[in-house]
Amino acid sequence: MKKSMLGIDVGTGSIKLVTKDQCVLTDTAENVFENDHFIAFDGMSEIFKTAVKEHGIRNKKVSLILPDEDLYFSRTTLPLMSEKQLKVNLPYEFSKIVGKDADQYIYDYSLISRNDHEMDLLDVKET
Repeated sequence: MKKSMLGIDVGTGSIKLVTKDQCVLTDTAENVFENDHFIAFDGMSEIFKTAVKEHGIRNKKVSLILPDEDLYFSRTTLPLMSEKQLKVNLPYEFSKIVGKDADQYIYDYSLISRNDHEMDLLDVKET
């Protein structure tokens, strides 16, 4: 039997937590968005924890839905480097694209290809 997934949709007016068995709707706090841009990363974990606990949601797998206007997708080609070096270099590379300091956005990437000299990444940044 496949395990169920929790879907989380954070909107300017409400937060929706959806499983195959239930849908929980809670109001979004006033200080979560500024000019329709998500800004309250730290406070959201408490909102999620409270809603999950109150409604008995026990899913381990989660799918988070983010507004596309806050996302930057790009392909980046870099000199070949280790994963440790990537963690140091990527925030600086992405700051050039996003136009913000590294502590003002989150990112993830996937390695598409590499050769002896360089690597090609598909990356996403959320501001």
